Amino acid sequence: MQAGYAGYQSPAALTLAESLLIVGAPSSEIDSALEAALVSAHNVQDPVFCARTRRASTPCASGGVEA
Repeated sequence: MQAGYAGYQSPAALTLAESLLIVGAPSSEIDSALEAALVSAHNVQDPVFCARTRRASTPCASGGVEA
């Protein structure tokens, strides 16, 4: 996905990581997908969207709400 779609990239990358785990992909590929999810989660700017979609205990870029 193009840059600027952090709200979609993070869940998509998590789904990719889950799928890779299910099919037995190498751990390096899973780690890459998880890293992409983490990086894009840090780019979410809207605090409400961030609070509703966050899956990890990572603060949002806006200094968002803690889960």
